[in-house]
This record gives sequence, structure tokens and C-alpha cells, in this order.
Amino acid sequence: SLEYWACLEKDSSKPADVFLLSPTVDMGTAGNYNLSLEDAGMKEKLKGAMTMQRGIYDGTARVFSPYYREAAFSVYSLPKEEAEPYFEIAYEDVKEAFLYYMENYNGGRPFFLAGFSQGSDMVLRLLKDVFQQEEYRELLIAAYCPGWRVTEKDLDDLVAETNTQTRVMGHSTYQLTDAEIKEMFRKAL
Repeated sequence: SLEYWACLEKDSSKPADVFLLSPTVDMGTAGNYNLSLEDAGMKEKLKGAMTMQRGIYDGTARVFSPYYREAAFSVYSLPKEEAEPYFEIAYEDVKEAFLYYMENYNGGRPFFLAGFSQGSDMVLRLLKDVFQQEEYRELLIAAYCPGWRVTEKDLDDLVAETNTQTRVMGHSTYQLTDAEIKEMFRKAL
């Protein structure tokens, strides 16, 4: 149902898909720790963030971007052990949406995983959790994780957990232009 997706493209003329996860848009100023999917205003903010980011992939990939109960920005100020349950809530939604995408929309097509900021964290969690399945690894072109720290340990863990090399791109210290990102994706195809 479209109510669960900020972006859901079904045009099969594009050569690949991208499962795209939004950055943090909920500041938590209402005292909440996770975005409410019942809050139409917050869903619009999330959709707006995705609209800005999806332009990178236009012409290259169909975009699938789920709404999810992202952890609010205020959660980042909590001690790690207190914050983690809120990130787990966000990840549960992301995982469910990804598995639904694979079952109902992917159809054996190559795909990218991409996020920004918290979305990149969710991409890394997804890689570590569900990419033991060979079917997923074979279809994955690359994971793009800007705005989040991708450490050597993350990469080592991915290789150990999936028993394969995973192409993960990340940056947090410089900015690529939209044209540079589009060119990088075109070359990956």
C-alpha cells in the first residue's frame, strides 16, 4: 500500500532499484523518541527529505523508500544503552519494509541500498542482519552510506557475517555533487 512508502516506483524500464532510507527529520521536540507514522506532518517532512535525495537516482534506478519510525534527533543525546531500543524500533520497520520489497517488488532485479545519516545506519544494520542470504548478496550492486561513520570494523564484520565482500561506500567528511553521485551509480551498473 502506498501509505507505507514515501516513494514507490514501479517503472521497470530503469536498469536497477534503490532501497532508499531517509535521514532523521523528527527532532523529538514533542517529547517523542520515535517518529509517529500517524503524524501526517512528520510523514510529509520525511517524504520531502526523500524527494530531495531521490533525484540522485532518477534515470538510473526505481526508488523504494519506506516510511519508518525513525529515532528522533533527541535520541542521539541519550547514553548508547538508552538510545539503542529506539534505533531498534526504527530498524524493525526498515527490515520489514526491505523484506516486503524483496518479496513483492524486486523480482530478481539488481539493487542498491542507500541512506543518509540515520538511514545509512539502518543500511549497515540491514547488511549485517539479512545479507547472509545469497539471493540478496547476488543482487546487491552496492551500499551507499553517506553521512554516517563506516569503520574498518564495520567492513570486516560485513565480510565475516556474509562470507563475501560487500561494496559499501560512505563519506562523512566531504560532499559529492549530485552529478558526481549519478556518475558513480551509472559506472556501477
